[in-house]
Parts: sequence; C-alpha cells; structure tokens
Amino acid sequence: SQEQFVMGMVDGTFIGSDCSSSSWAIMHFNASDSENPKTTLFQAHGHPAACMTSAQPHGSDLAQYTFDHGTAEATVTYSQYETLDAEKAAGGAVPVPEETRAYWSLLPELCAAPSTVGRDFMVFGDADMDDKYSLSECECFGKAFSELSPVSAASNAEVPRPDDGTFNEYNVKSQMILEGPFSCELVGNVIDQIPGMRESGCYDECASHNGDCKFYMISTAESSAMCTLFKACNSIGHTGIQITNRLYGMVQGNVCRIADPELCWTQRKRRGELSWTPPD
Repeated sequence: SQEQFVMGMVDGTFIGSDCSSSSWAIMHFNASDSENPKTTLFQAHGHPAACMTSAQPHGSDLAQYTFDHGTAEATVTYSQYETLDAEKAAGGAVPVPEETRAYWSLLPELCAAPSTVGRDFMVFGDADMDDKYSLSECECFGKAFSELSPVSAASNAEVPRPDDGTFNEYNVKSQMILEGPFSCELVGNVIDQIPGMRESGCYDECASHNGDCKFYMISTAESSAMCTLFKACNSIGHTGIQITNRLYGMVQGNVCRIADPELCWTQRKRRGELSWTPPD
C-alpha cells in the first residue's frame, strides 16, 4: 500500500519529532497533523520514519547548501519504528544499514533501477501495478481481492452479486446512524413530523421531498410512533426521557463495501477523528 510522509526542518516550527535541531525529520502522515497558518507551526503526530542531517563540511544547512551549490549530500538514520515495521512485513529480522546517504538536487537526476540482490525483504515497483497493489481495511474491494486479506469474510458476504456482472457497486436506501434516547436538534431542522408512521412509510415520506430531506427518525414510545423528517442534523443530543429513537441518513448514489469496517474503525478512523494520538 502507498504511504504518505511529511518532512520538515527541526527549527522550532516543526513539532513532534525526536530528530536533532537543524536536522530534517521524516514522519508518517497522520490525520491529526496540523499547521497554524499564522505562525506556520506544524504539529506532527505520525510515527517517526527517519532523521536526515547534512553530510557537508561544518554541518552546512542542507537547503541553503543545495541552493548555493545545486546539490548536497545528506545522512539518513532510520527510526526504530521503521525497523520494526520492516521486520513485521518481512516476518523476521532484516539487515538495517547503520547509515544511508541521500542526495538533494535542484534538478532531477537519472539513476539505474535499484538492485534487489540480497534484499528479498524489499519490493520495488509502483502501487498502480497489479502485482504490487494491496488493500487498506478502509478501502472498497473488487472481485479479484474478495477472498484476500484484509477483506473480512463478513464484509465479503454482504456484497450483492447481481447477474449483470457488477461487483461491490450497489444502492442502499438509507443507513441507520444511531438507536437510543438521542435526537438531532429540532429547531430549524425539522421538515415535518408525522404521528403513527413506521419505518418504511417514514423513508418514503423523506424520499418524496426530492433531496431536501437528508435524515429521518422513528420515535417509538409505549403507545405511539412518530416519524420526523430533517433537512439537516449538525448536532445530536440526549432527549432526557425514556424513549428509543432510530435515526437514519438518506444515501445518495451508489455505494461500495469496504474491506473490514470493524478494523477500519478501531485502527484508523476512531483515533484519527477523535484524538490527537497516532494510530497503532
């Protein structure tokens, strides 16, 4: 799978790296990374990948030396996380170079393809190549990958297999968002409230509003039911009473099933959306 990285000079405006001052830090991208547009302070929350220092005499600044001379040589030291990640991918110990050289240049340089001799743990290629492609648990999957990791058996079983040959591209009417004593904010968001209406009828009422109805909610009490149509649901709160509401969102267009919804949520989305802590 493809990885995203961020790189910055450790000069007081790039926070989150253990690299030494004036060196360049290479970090794995994290959804919690942030930059202050007024101060240009960048806060990195991803795992460390490597530190890069100048290999020029007197520890010259890499960027300035490159602009002055056209090229510069740097020393790259890999982090322990990167080593453990490589060992995990290889299923065992891998040779770790004590020091790797990198070259900065104002112009692109042609180079020969890297040799894989003695480097069986490395895979060279492009993520767009069929034999190099791999899935994230948060990505939709095609038929060719339906039986492969990280696609879960439960997720694969949920994919319709119509006679027209299409795979993992289908339509659903709506998606339940929550169930319990909660509700969208009513003020300014309600299109209509219809007493005594059940789920199927409530969906039909929402669909009849030509896209203006984005959510609908079924309220179940001991003696009655209520269908509420919403044009928006920007905040959700506790009702304060003993009632069970089921809130649904209308789905526009076709959808696809991701490889492993549970793993996607626990390992990626939850931490990325709700905390500043990097995902495992």
